[in-house]
Amino acid sequence: MTQTNQAIEVDGDRLSPPPPAASPAVSAVLENEDLVGEILLRLAFPTTLVCAALACRRWLRVASDPSFLRRFRELHPPRLLGFYVTSLKIPRAHPLFVPMPPPARPPELDPVVLRGGNFSLAYEGYTTSIYQCRNGSILLFKERHDRRELKYAVHRSLQHPERGLLAIPFSSTHDDDDDVEPDLGFDDENVWGFHFGEDGGSQLYRLSVMFTPRGATSAWFYAFRDGGWHVHTKATAQLPGLPPESAGFVVVRDKAYLAATASSVLVLDLKSSSLYTIQLPDGVEFPPVMMSYNDRSHDVLFGRASDDSGVYIADLKEPQLRIWLLKHGSTGWTLVDTICLRSMCANLHINCVGGDSRVVYMDYVGDDAEFLFLKTDECALYLDVKSRQLHKVYEVTEKDEILFSIMPFMMIWPPIFPVRKEIS
Repeated sequence: MTQTNQAIEVDGDRLSPPPPAASPAVSAVLENEDLVGEILLRLAFPTTLVCAALACRRWLRVASDPSFLRRFRELHPPRLLGFYVTSLKIPRAHPLFVPMPPPARPPELDPVVLRGGNFSLAYEGYTTSIYQCRNGSILLFKERHDRRELKYAVHRSLQHPERGLLAIPFSSTHDDDDDVEPDLGFDDENVWGFHFGEDGGSQLYRLSVMFTPRGATSAWFYAFRDGGWHVHTKATAQLPGLPPESAGFVVVRDKAYLAATASSVLVLDLKSSSLYTIQLPDGVEFPPVMMSYNDRSHDVLFGRASDDSGVYIADLKEPQLRIWLLKHGSTGWTLVDTICLRSMCANLHINCVGGDSRVVYMDYVGDDAEFLFLKTDECALYLDVKSRQLHKVYEVTEKDEILFSIMPFMMIWPPIFPVRKEIS
């Protein structure tokens, strides 16, 4: 073997020259973990952060450090990859995944979005619908076409998709006999819903609330573990009124928030096992129960702060959208944004004012109220709150008939890093 002109010759074959040795200045930077952290913070996506962490153990150690990840998330929050649309027409038996179109989806995310069948929710012989989607985990309701079998299951599109579905029991069976709610199962007379924990979806919780005309309100907050539901917190209180139309519910730190009356929010304190109400901002009311979309004058939906610092409410009264924030531990709301949709809709040839009925409806509020999904009879709309940009992201077709719901699908957080022993 000989070396000539910086090239290496082995058995007559010339190979690429070896990389030059790093200068002392470069080595001083790349071996300083504080400086490496500042470099890695300039990366825009968690996917590129994982690729950079493959360079060496030092970079992996910096990239996977919890304090660094908190800074990275503040600068580069998880991106929206796409969304699932659910229609009411029977031939479409499962929600359809729709990738976010450019420019809402940067080209760097194409390898993640275009992974193939991981996003499909089609299961032969079943009709499926989505109840919750968070951090790569999707809670599905599956019903056999002959209606002989109903089941809940967790589907993970990005986190361990090879493991298949995790079955969730239909009823709330557990060993805590003293904590059994009066009517087990998912009763239509109860307000109930699901919540994924912030660890990537391995933790699943269920909230069930029962209201009575005499003012007694009871709430059960369950944790799913060891194949069954177990009571985490229960509380009962005398609170006036019956719930309005559901605006969903959110869990922020140790409190769960949901609609109590037309003008108040019910709060379940998971630490003290207590119930109380907080008044909505002046002029904001939840729509009446069982009122059709066309008859509603407005929409009110919950959102949550990504850092668990508070809960948001979005109030849409065409053409005005208002966003409110309730800080954790506070009882007073702060108006954080007001947006007029008139010109945005006009740019998309949508008339959102005038006429006898509403045109635009609110369907989902993203974390920190940074984006919203809206819908009309003809399309789904994506509103980027910060940039004040409204995009038409889906056209209703004959296969849909009616666009029922929109469920966003975000990048997972924190990113999944390789095992350290696999990196030199």
